[in-house]
Amino acid sequence: WDFGDGVLSTFKKMKHTYANNGKFHVSVEIITYVNVMPTGCKDTLNFDINVLPNPLISANVSDSAQCLANNLFSYTNTDTSMSSYQWQFGDFDSSSSRNIQHSYVYKGIYNVIHTVKAINGCNSTAIFKLNVLTSLNSNFYGMDTVYCASNKPITILPYMNSGKFTGYPVSNNIIIPNKPGSYTLKHVVSLANCSDSTSKNLRINESPKPQLGNDTLILSSQSLTLDAGAAIAYVWNNGSTSQTLTIDGQKVPKGTTVYRVTATNNLNCKGSDTIYVSVDYHTQVMPSETSCLSIYPNPVTNFLTISNASNVKFEWHLLNETSVKLMNGNNETTQLDLSSISRGLYFLEIKTNEKTSTFKVIKF
Repeated sequence: WDFGDGVLSTFKKMKHTYANNGKFHVSVEIITYVNVMPTGCKDTLNFDINVLPNPLISANVSDSAQCLANNLFSYTNTDTSMSSYQWQFGDFDSSSSRNIQHSYVYKGIYNVIHTVKAINGCNSTAIFKLNVLTSLNSNFYGMDTVYCASNKPITILPYMNSGKFTGYPVSNNIIIPNKPGSYTLKHVVSLANCSDSTSKNLRINESPKPQLGNDTLILSSQSLTLDAGAAIAYVWNNGSTSQTLTIDGQKVPKGTTVYRVTATNNLNCKGSDTIYVSVDYHTQVMPSETSCLSIYPNPVTNFLTISNASNVKFEWHLLNETSVKLMNGNNETTQLDLSSISRGLYFLEIKTNEKTSTFKVIKF
């Protein structure tokens, strides 16, 4: 046998597959044998065959991977010259349409087989591998749509923690609603080619910011007016509901009093502030004129320092407003730790060989 493509065979019966399309001249020579010896009798059969080309597949699938939720793959073949088309989706479903859309019920990897048949009867097949991924859930809860501005942390609870928030600062699933304005908080969860997003509106309204000032000391002969600023409603811890509160040094108890106000604006947002006001009723304290001793800082929060510029020897006593001694020491201890005592007015009595001086000390 000579198949016309360079392949020869001496078998009686043969099957042959051509690697390329085209026209081929095939010949077979038959020789007569007698007693296992060839004779001069022979004949040759010649014929031509035509190997037709396989049709080219101009097919495409819209995606190689989608999420299971709402998945929809589009299958298209742009060649309209074929006599038939067949899509096998790998889930026991199929279609004979040239262009078709298909959804999968379960996650997994699917081999999609597309077969076309040309008018000459020849077929071609293409295989597409698709991945239907696990559904992602980007939803989150724990957040209201409207907040009053504050530094109170709000914990957001996403269904999946692998996502990313945008639209407003989020750190470790916590937001601090202290930036008034309107925002759209978006949470995106992605895995391979699969993603899901959820957006929720967030509005942070301005809160009142009453400023009562720094903690202070007034004499019993003085008064002090506290102003809570602009708002539509006020509540003081002494029951007053006005914007301002006047403290009369002759009418309030001696010592330190805490004043707190809560203001409400037209958006029903609230803001508060607190001030400590001390009233000085001590009439026997002489102003210190000691040139070599001084104290700082005053008012004090934690540590009070006695400055001893001339290195004199002295003793000191810390008294409260009722003249009860709370602490004592001498010139070897010039830094007093007041962090554990309450806010209020105190008196530091310092005795040297020459004189005794008393300092008013305000502890905040």
